[in-house]
Amino acid sequence: MEEKSGKSLTATKEEFHIHDENELGKPFRKGDVVDAVVVMPGRYPGEVYAAAEGRAINVQVPGASEPVGKRVRVTIVRDKHNIFKGVVGKR
Repeated sequence: MEEKSGKSLTATKEEFHIHDENELGKPFRKGDVVDAVVVMPGRYPGEVYAAAEGRAINVQVPGASEPVGKRVRVTIVRDKHNIFKGVVGKR
């Protein structure tokens, strides 16, 4: 088909204006315990988003949800691809 039409059928990075960037450093590792501030409720019950060291952390809260503005101690349980997930009260 490419030979018939004379056009490429696969897209390139340049066509979508995509360029490579340096990856951000990871301030947390799995198992770290950090103090964070709850900034907003999550999408699901028992979930909130917290902030620490300039990063957002998806936090699971056993039982009820934490109020916005409260400081919580979070254990990081996952840190893949600079997406951080944590749990309140787990050690």
